[in-house]
Amino acid sequence: MWVVLAFLTALAESLKDLWAKRFLLDQMDFLLIAWGLHAGSTLFLFPITWGIDGFVFESTIFPVLAIVATANATVVVLYMFALRSGELSEVVPLLTLTPLFMLLTSPLLLGETPSWMGGVGVATIVLGAYWLHMPARREYWYQPFVLLLRKSAARAMLLIAIIWSITGNLDKLGVARSTPLVWGTLTNGAIAVLLLPVVLFRARRQKEFGWKNIQKVVVVLGVLGAIVTFTQMTAITLTLVPYVIAIKRLSILFSVIWGGIVLREQQFRQRLIAASIMVGGAIIITLS
Repeated sequence: MWVVLAFLTALAESLKDLWAKRFLLDQMDFLLIAWGLHAGSTLFLFPITWGIDGFVFESTIFPVLAIVATANATVVVLYMFALRSGELSEVVPLLTLTPLFMLLTSPLLLGETPSWMGGVGVATIVLGAYWLHMPARREYWYQPFVLLLRKSAARAMLLIAIIWSITGNLDKLGVARSTPLVWGTLTNGAIAVLLLPVVLFRARRQKEFGWKNIQKVVVVLGVLGAIVTFTQMTAITLTLVPYVIAIKRLSILFSVIWGGIVLREQQFRQRLIAASIMVGGAIIITLS
């Protein structure tokens, strides 16, 4: 059962990215989409969490929640900015850099020491990133890395990967003080609360902000976001967390496929191969 739930997590995650990109192509404000995602997810998750877990948590959860919510509010804004600035099949594979950075943050925050498999995974991800940005004519061997760093969307995703490598460890502390489902609902709600003043301030300064489409964003992204949280959090109660995360990484491949087939993005074959290599590296690190 956990395999099915983890696979559904990956599928819903990729569809969430696809719909977010579609809303951005319709000229909707990226901050509005970021807020709608978490507001909608909270709306659908709250009754489910209340019915299953009853919101039982320790009082010591609030400092961790404040840090994680603030960091992830920054992340979702950067994420939507990256999706707006770059193509889906190009920017999403860079999320595989998160487990790479966790090899550095986990020993510092949790005292977890990586094995030799972690080194193999790092080399695999770097190879995939190299291939992802390989130009048709390469002038020098490190040119793909230069091209990567020149793109604002890629820089945003690199920053996201670094932030997630920290909050991913803090999530373990939050879950330990509550339940997986309660923690997922609390973080989504806190992010929505933090983003609301920013969204309202931005809406006042823009005539065409897209409020008329907010219901669509809240429903579509909210349902998909709630599915991701519910299926992932349920799956990790049935098996080891690394197994679930390893399958969830398939969402990156699905996003690349949606980008090539649905959005007609270029360099589909090259990006699919590169993403496959990077996902392979991420899975190796996760299982190490």
